[in-house]
Amino acid sequence: MWVQAIRVALLLSMVAGLAIGLVATNAQTPSRAAASPALATPTPAGAAPRAEVTAAEGGTRAGNPVASLAIGVVYSQPPSPTGGLLKSSRQIPNDTDADRDVWEGFVFTSAQTVTEVRWRGGYDPAAGGSGGPVVDFEVAFYPSVAGGAQPDVLAPLVQYQTGGNAGQTAAGTFGGTPMYDYHFVLPTSFAAAAGTKYWLRVTALQQGTSDWGLSVGTGGDGYYYRRISVGGGSIYQTMNGDAAFDLLGPVNVTNTPTPAHGVYLPAVMR
Repeated sequence: MWVQAIRVALLLSMVAGLAIGLVATNAQTPSRAAASPALATPTPAGAAPRAEVTAAEGGTRAGNPVASLAIGVVYSQPPSPTGGLLKSSRQIPNDTDADRDVWEGFVFTSAQTVTEVRWRGGYDPAAGGSGGPVVDFEVAFYPSVAGGAQPDVLAPLVQYQTGGNAGQTAAGTFGGTPMYDYHFVLPTSFAAAAGTKYWLRVTALQQGTSDWGLSVGTGGDGYYYRRISVGGGSIYQTMNGDAAFDLLGPVNVTNTPTPAHGVYLPAVMR
């Protein structure tokens, strides 16, 4: 019996010694997770490398804000709540003395790309529908003449036709005139320089005697430029008022991601 007891005691002593040695070794050796640099997870053969996002880059793993681009309004002259129209339409295929064109100026304080134009307008109720529906729109950007007081009407920078009624959508009745909203995505983005005055022209094309106009706007510089047809010729005038339109383009949007619910802890023991 006493021989068996000695063997048990010796076995327990050896086990205790091994345990103490393991504890001492772990206390002296830094954790691999703390001492080693982050290791990329191996990429399976044939798979695209995985992009790692860091906190310094504003990565979503760190819960930091992420800057991204979205399309938004970069310039706006909202419609007047009291209505009113600035006639800007022509009869096709031949111009008449009833035709008008309107140019409205705008300036960006910093360089800006424009990708879309939106505007509001309507048909003059006093004309009794003489022009019929809008069958097309001309949308164009112009530079200014020296001094910036008016557009260089003979040198449009870009000019497009919408190929239809630009998504005409009822917007309500204002000042007794039914109004409609329109929009047109530019086939090619328009790059506007900082501090430079440009001019937008939106002209409706109708098959009857023209009667469509842009809605009176707010928030502009208080004047616009127009052409009126007289006896087969044109007269150009500076007029008081603003036209309603919006310009859209890329804008910076900062999103703060929601932190992931799980935490990734690499296995250090196998």
